[in-house]
Amino acid sequence: MSQFSLKVVDIVDKEDGTAFVTFEFDDDTKNFIKNIYGWKRWSPKRFEQVFLRALSIYVKEGPNDGSI
Repeated sequence: MSQFSLKVVDIVDKEDGTAFVTFEFDDDTKNFIKNIYGWKRWSPKRFEQVFLRALSIYVKEGPNDGSI
């Protein structure tokens, strides 16, 4: 099991067919994400972009090694 976790705590469907998803994760996970992408500071907007890109690949290609 990984030492980092990302938990979905809320999903709100919007009228336009999209959804607003709220995540919960600790500082260790946040720092891990910052380090692998070379960010100096945490940015919710950058996280959103990276997560959406990873999710899109996962949906199109399916799981490959158990992680996205």
